[in-house]
Amino acid sequence: MNTIAQSAILREVWEQGWQNGLTQVALNMIRAKIDPVQVATLTGLSIERVNSICLDLVNPEQSAQLMRDWQNQSESSLAEVWLNDEEDRAWEDL
Repeated sequence: MNTIAQSAILREVWEQGWQNGLTQVALNMIRAKIDPVQVATLTGLSIERVNSICLDLVNPEQSAQLMRDWQNQSESSLAEVWLNDEEDRAWEDL
């Protein structure tokens, strides 16, 4: 895999991680009873995304499945980038 492709994959994985972090912050804010409009303003997430997070609180199994899907996608994307077994083992330890 060439360096440009690796860079694009790493950028995509980083963006997924960033969005996951914002989602977790929004979830914590919603649990703290902060108004969804304010959550959207402070996190930069759309109000539609914040409302979706609110719905995930009502259906925790769906939320858990979304998290498993995201983790699987992230791991498979990163697996395409690693160059050797040592790096793969380092990722598994994280």
